[in-house]
Amino acid sequence: MYLFISGKGHYQIRYKLEVSNTSVERNDQTCWLAPFEPDKDCFEFSPVAAMYNGRKLGYGDLEAIGISRYTQYMVLNDEQVDFIDQYFK
Repeated sequence: MYLFISGKGHYQIRYKLEVSNTSVERNDQTCWLAPFEPDKDCFEFSPVAAMYNGRKLGYGDLEAIGISRYTQYMVLNDEQVDFIDQYFK
């Protein structure tokens, strides 16, 4: 899984993550403005590489390999994964 950060000058993939736990309870009750509803079926993610600090994984670079800027969740093909992974060695 890759995490695309938007805002404060980022607008690019910054992290490569893996699922480290499943069925985890949310611990962000204090952040909710609406009534909090406990969710005990969440995933926990852990970084598998250092944060990417370059400039090659922004909107334009991702669109060039077929990843739309308007896609929140997408299954990547092998070529897309290889392209992104080269920046997380």
